[in-house]
Amino acid sequence: MSRTAATTRSRHIFVTLIKQADGRRLPVMSSTHCSDESVCVNRNEIIGAFTLLRQLYMHDSLKLKGKQGAQFLNPDVFFEIASWTIGVSIRDLPLIAAYPRANILSHSSSIFSKLSMDPYVVIDAAIRGQEDILMNILRADPSYLLRKAIVKNSVGVEFELTPLEAAIMSTDVQMVEKMREHFEHLTIDLDGHSIDGPAEMHQQIKTIYIQSLNRYRDNQLAILKEQETKLLQLLRLPTDLTAAQTKQYKEIEEKIKQATKRIIAYSDALKPECNDIQKIIEAHNQAQEDNAFDFQPYVNAILSASPAELDVVMELINATTPEETAAVVARSGVAEKQSDAARLKSFDELTLVEKLNRFREELVKHMQNEIIFNPNHILAGLKSNDTARDTLTIATDPGYKKRSIIFSQLAGWAQRNANEPVRQDMRQGTWYLTEKNRHRARQSRFNEYLNGNIVRNFVVDVALVNSLLVDKFGTVCMAGRDSEAAGQCHLRRAAVRFQNLCRAKTACFQNLLRSQSSDLTNRGA
Repeated sequence: MSRTAATTRSRHIFVTLIKQADGRRLPVMSSTHCSDESVCVNRNEIIGAFTLLRQLYMHDSLKLKGKQGAQFLNPDVFFEIASWTIGVSIRDLPLIAAYPRANILSHSSSIFSKLSMDPYVVIDAAIRGQEDILMNILRADPSYLLRKAIVKNSVGVEFELTPLEAAIMSTDVQMVEKMREHFEHLTIDLDGHSIDGPAEMHQQIKTIYIQSLNRYRDNQLAILKEQETKLLQLLRLPTDLTAAQTKQYKEIEEKIKQATKRIIAYSDALKPECNDIQKIIEAHNQAQEDNAFDFQPYVNAILSASPAELDVVMELINATTPEETAAVVARSGVAEKQSDAARLKSFDELTLVEKLNRFREELVKHMQNEIIFNPNHILAGLKSNDTARDTLTIATDPGYKKRSIIFSQLAGWAQRNANEPVRQDMRQGTWYLTEKNRHRARQSRFNEYLNGNIVRNFVVDVALVNSLLVDKFGTVCMAGRDSEAAGQCHLRRAAVRFQNLCRAKTACFQNLLRSQSSDLTNRGA
């Protein structure tokens, strides 16, 4: 994709049914096709029905002249016509009905009344990295920067957000940068009063970072309370501590010191008198590092698994069709959550499949207790992957089974649960974005090569497919499982590339904040 193509806003409208975290399939709107099932609703052959739908929403409904003068025709009639002609379910139409109007207003001088649409469409576009859609709407009406709607993040948690807060929650720095221009054009609030747009942007950034850092402090307070309870239980034992209990005691003491230190650091940045957004964000970045999920118990479980246990998981990875995958899942008990019976077992009592089920559930629960997406979960998984590929050999891991499972089932699950803007980067390839400095293309699909064994659907669960299909986070370059050994080199240094991408985003965001703070200071805001 050329730089010009990557930076030109699209006016296309696609609707795709996407599987949500709760298993439901709901329609989402995008400016590019997301899968083979995506429907373009403004293609030439259906432009008449598309225009009809647009007119319906631009004028509330269409008037017909009757005996009693102007009468409103039931909008359901137009819904039925548009749904049948466009090829989109009638229940999907409200999602897209108002956007065509924003599309027109953003590309030409407006002769129409003020834009009116469901704020959910705007915030949903922001959290899913649909830059073209969001920028078209904000250009038509920047007041949507002040509106809020309830949306779900990548792990199914609901938040009431503004578009800017949604972009920050998704760590979509490019989207945040482009919103700055629209905040500068924002002079009136929703009640018609004067407003300082850049100051409002600064405040929204500060607000969501404070909320997120407070959440991390609460997490550490909970850890501190839990460890203190465990310590008290040991101290109340009627007999002297055994060697194992003494070791446990020292480990608990260390965790208490660590939690206390973190609580103090987070609290210092949150003091009202501090009022330093840079210090808040630095403390927040550290809090996210502190809260990275611990992959090591699950890595150890894979490394110590029997050949028979590894083969069961490899059946899942090697499945090439949805039918094969479903058969393996039914036969092996693979699931996104562990069973009630498995929850009653200690970790050592679980089979490898059950341990991976517990991993999937625990990682999602861990992420559900955060606000701003934490890339350190992915980074921790990739570091485990890199370590395994550096230390395991053909002798200790024949057939690359352990390495494939660590990459696919552990690192892959962390990627699967990332917010959409992060997954866009993975599809394009972190190597291209960092070492080649390519412009972000916001790809909805993985790069395609001549080989037929490729991942094309952007909602694919990378933890439940062949790891070779998602190597290099977007670039499919192997010819299938037969070339597995040749492909291992492409999976090394994945953690370094992802970390470089995260650091580049952080630096870019910090530069934006410094520039904005300087402008506000110079204006006396």
